[in-house]
Amino acid sequence: MLLNNNMLEKVLLDTNVLLRLILKDNNQQLKEIIKILEQAESGKINLYCKSISIFEIVFVLSGKMYQTAKSEIVEILKTMLNISVINFEESKELSLALDIFLDYSISAVDSFLIANCILNKQDFFSFDTKANKIYKQVTKK
Repeated sequence: MLLNNNMLEKVLLDTNVLLRLILKDNNQQLKEIIKILEQAESGKINLYCKSISIFEIVFVLSGKMYQTAKSEIVEILKTMLNISVINFEESKELSLALDIFLDYSISAVDSFLIANCILNKQDFFSFDTKANKIYKQVTKK
């Protein structure tokens, strides 16, 4: 999977790949994922994941089909963020967002925006009074 002799291939993982890894509901696809993870461990490829995939996982796991508790979703995603061979876009923001998401009654997206503001030393402006209130609570800690 090398592009050329001097450059490692960058592989963007789709949300469905991460979901198969979490759910382990398709043995054939799980075997393929393990092979890709092994290639990354051996340095043959670099794996990446966009932040949007984390929100999609929250949406899927919390939906009607899986009805996973928020605390379990956060635990699953925190574990996933610690997979050393996958480079998660904005991993620090995602980690803090998961803490906020767990501790407050707020959407994953709003918790990410608040985490982003905190870590990047930005203020937060929203017409969502609940999100504004939580932002003020979090930043007073």
